This record gives sequence, C-alpha cells and structure tokens, in this order.
Amino acid sequence: MICTVVAEKSYVASAQHVKGFCEWRLDYLDEINIERIRKIIQGKKVILTLRPSWCGGKFHDESLRKYYLMEIMKLNPFCVDLELHTRGIAELVSCAQNYGVKYILSYHNFCETPPLETLHSICEEARRFTPFIVKIITTANSLEDNLTILQFNLEAGSDIISFCMGGQGILTRIFCTQYGSVFTYGGEKKETAPGQLSTKELSHLYAILGWSK
Repeated sequence: MICTVVAEKSYVASAQHVKGFCEWRLDYLDEINIERIRKIIQGKKVILTLRPSWCGGKFHDESLRKYYLMEIMKLNPFCVDLELHTRGIAELVSCAQNYGVKYILSYHNFCETPPLETLHSICEEARRFTPFIVKIITTANSLEDNLTILQFNLEAGSDIISFCMGGQGILTRIFCTQYGSVFTYGGEKKETAPGQLSTKELSHLYAILGWSK
C-alpha cells in the first residue's frame, strides 16, 4: 500500500490533493488554521503530521506545535504522526487516547542505519505507548543498510513501517511492504524526504512487479 504525502503551502492547494490514503504535512502550510484543517479532512483517510524542524520538518516553535497537535486531535482525524522523542510525548499520547485517535510513533535518523539490536530497542521503546504503528526511518549509507532494514521488517512484527532515506535507500522504499511494512510513502509532487519516490513512480513499479498498490 502507498500513502501519498501532500506538502502544500496553501489550504486551497491542499484541499485539491488531500484525497484517498494520504499524509498531510501540516508543517508545510503558511499558517495553521484548525477550522480549515477540519473542513478538509472530514470523512477522509488522512494521516496528519506536524513535523518539527529538529526532525527534518518545517515547524520551529515546539510548544506551539504541541498545542496545535492537541487541538488537531480534537478533530478526531483518522490518524496523527507523533515523533517518539518529542519532549512530553506521554502527554500527546494520552491526548490521542482520550479522543480515540490512532497515532503513529515515528523515529527518524538522518545520519545512519543503526544495527538491528538498536532498531529493536527503539521499536520496543515506542511500543510501550501502544501506538497504531511504529515508524522507524533511517538513512542508508551502503547496500548493507538496506539489508538491515529489510531484515528488521521481517523480524519486528505487523505494526511496523521501516525503510531507508537517501539515494542509497530507495530499494527499501520499494520493497519494504513485501518484507512486512504496513505501507510505504510516495510524494504527491515534491520530495519531502531524501530519496523519496513519487506515488506515480511507485505505482508504476508495483504494476510491473505485479504487486498490489
């Protein structure tokens, strides 16, 4: 399965592309407007993400980010993506649970792919918060890093999304779903992470390989 990443500056453009199964990167918006978000996501299968600058995103004010996340969860969206190492993550998780919102706990490493043992430790750390999905994204610096992540997918269980960023990690973006990842991500029209393929490119590859989209 492919989740399309929507990263637009305006609500008008976002409304045109937030459809099907997608992740809406709210940190790309020029401003956060809770009411406009509510209208766009109503009845849609959308993962809402407000990625902080310390984790590769565009949002810089951490206290304001957490405030907006709590307001967003009151909208009862399909799912939200929360960074595992957010200061005060327990409070955000509690808020999601109180409103019955599914949440992904995500970990990003923009430098390397840790060894398998470390990946499993991160996964167990996240599972203590009983998330809908644990998302572990690393950076590939070699072919071996791809193999490490695919092996992790095989071992980790059915609630995992894991692949590598970077040009050397593209293979894991394609193959991770065949090794256990719940889904992979494709860009709607712009790259929001190093090495990201578009949904169109992934769909074409999946069709050639005879895999379900």
